[in-house]
Amino acid sequence: MQPPGRRRFQSQTQQFPYAIAFSKSLVLLLLSTFLTTCSKSDGFLATLPPTPTQKAVELGPTSTTLPTLPTESAPAPTPTLRPLPPISESDHSFGVPEAEITLLVYSDFQCPYCAAFYQSWSQIEERHPGMLRLVFRHFPLLPLHDKADIAGAAAEVASKSAKFWEMHDALFEDQTEWAELDREAFIEWIKQTAATIDLDPELFIEDLASGDELEAMNQAYQDGVRAGIPGTPFIFLNGEWYRLNPTAINLEASIQLELLRQHQYTAPPQLDLGHGNLLFAHLELDQGEIVIQLFPDLTPVSYT
Repeated sequence: MQPPGRRRFQSQTQQFPYAIAFSKSLVLLLLSTFLTTCSKSDGFLATLPPTPTQKAVELGPTSTTLPTLPTESAPAPTPTLRPLPPISESDHSFGVPEAEITLLVYSDFQCPYCAAFYQSWSQIEERHPGMLRLVFRHFPLLPLHDKADIAGAAAEVASKSAKFWEMHDALFEDQTEWAELDREAFIEWIKQTAATIDLDPELFIEDLASGDELEAMNQAYQDGVRAGIPGTPFIFLNGEWYRLNPTAINLEASIQLELLRQHQYTAPPQLDLGHGNLLFAHLELDQGEIVIQLFPDLTPVSYT
């Protein structure tokens, strides 16, 4: 006895023999039609997108070769600054002319970075008495600093009484007091400052009001622009453009290197020590003396 489900399936199959045969015929007909259609040029393939007639832009290949090393050293960059006037007696100079280190600075009394340089200079100048010289040249940044011309003119008026550096120091040391004042209030501040450095305030202001020094400040600005000075403070150390931030640490290191360079030998000294003698080198240091025995027979290359 078979399960009821099995009997129902068999009875249904027996009832529809023609339906199954018809289904097989329909599948064969559809398959034949599909194969025939795919083989025609105007059928399914004809609906594909056309082949592009223009190529896409081709990018250049990425370089895979190592760069060649230069056979010669790179040339020095071409200077962009015009030749500056040499230091002369007309410049404001602090220190002896024969000093080992000369700092030439283009400066603006209202520039905060110039005031910072002044503080750095004050520190290093005390460490090297008699060895440093500071040369000051005006470069008032007009109209960025609205009182730079008056401040420079005040220093020039003071220089007529040999008080340039006193006014120079007062302007930088008290820059935060007057930098934000209007021009009239600043002139009053200058008048009071003139009295502190033993100048007649009334005569000082009268000389300042003449306008001669103000015109000189405008000319100093034009001269700096034509020379290619880009800003302030612009510094030269022994004639070389100083490109570091002029902090006290950087200036001290640069000065020490410059002093060392001046005491270096450009060529080995000519020595005739003779042969057969005992030779000793004595090095005197702060911690004591070092004695080194020399053996010219064993090291003939270093013995001349």
